[in-house]
Amino acid sequence: KMIGAVKDVTVTRRAAARIQALLDLGDRLTQLSDIESMASAAADLMAKALDATRAGFGIVDPVNETVLMQPQWTAPGITPVTGLHHFRAYGSFINDLKMGNPVVIPDVTQDPRTAANAQALLDLGIRVLVNVPVIDQGNFSLVVFVHHDTPYQWSNEEIAFVRSFGDRIQAAIARVRAESEQQLLHR
Repeated sequence: KMIGAVKDVTVTRRAAARIQALLDLGDRLTQLSDIESMASAAADLMAKALDATRAGFGIVDPVNETVLMQPQWTAPGITPVTGLHHFRAYGSFINDLKMGNPVVIPDVTQDPRTAANAQALLDLGIRVLVNVPVIDQGNFSLVVFVHHDTPYQWSNEEIAFVRSFGDRIQAAIARVRAESEQQLLHR
């Protein structure tokens, strides 16, 4: 008789990829000095660790309910969404983001917050939507997003990982802005 044990290595592999991505992010951010390249590098690491089709960061204007999507990582054949977007054109989940809650939508056609606008999301290749708000001094200032074009089950660990990326990119952006202000003062 042969006795064996089968272990799902996918969960272990993904956890290891997330840890490695966080380590790599720290290394990359210290070498970069502009917001666009920091967002691009972080999006690349985050997307690959989560097997996403698109991932990145957007600078939020909570009053006008818009987001300026920074250059992001996209899988081959996936169109980038760089530029200015109005949250309400894609659903009503902006309300959750303003309260500081992450938005995890496993299927944009089924969720009541996006069902009426599902076609606009599907046209962009978004079937699964994850948005994690980054709150800075009480203000919703940055959103971290991850998209999948096919169904994907998100774990709490993965959502915490996305939040960690958002916090790290926010700290890096603050560092760059402070260095810029300091240089201005020196002049």
